[in-house]
Amino acid sequence: MSDVAERSSRHGLPFLVAAQAQKEVTHNEAIALIDLLLNAHADAVLAEPPSSPQFGRCWIVADGGLGSWQGQAGAVAGWTAGGWRFVQVPVGTSMRVGAVRMIRAEQGWTAPPTVAVPSGGGIVDVEARAAISQLIELFRAQGVVAM
Repeated sequence: MSDVAERSSRHGLPFLVAAQAQKEVTHNEAIALIDLLLNAHADAVLAEPPSSPQFGRCWIVADGGLGSWQGQAGAVAGWTAGGWRFVQVPVGTSMRVGAVRMIRAEQGWTAPPTVAVPSGGGIVDVEARAAISQLIELFRAQGVVAM
């Protein structure tokens, strides 16, 4: 199916269409893609597929994807009974990758900035203020506090 009207607008999930033969194939494909994206979690960002992927596990394809991931940069890649499935998610989608929440941006997936821990000494107040400022920016980037 290549017609845009035959796919959902956000994730490109296939729709059933009138007079379509083997509707179960389209329906099952949509369910497989939803399963990859629902409460999404990826193991890591990789440029090439893992050698022994497990069913239901996901990864984010890094720039310069290799092998069966070639041409899929930025996609969520999931291993299913039918092989690799790829979903290009819309900008603004967030996903836990390992222990980090990443967000799909125009330029690719971005991780929140790290926050420097105040180290003490004679300038604790300046370091504490800088750490608090970084935390506020982190919370803004994650949508916890408004801009």
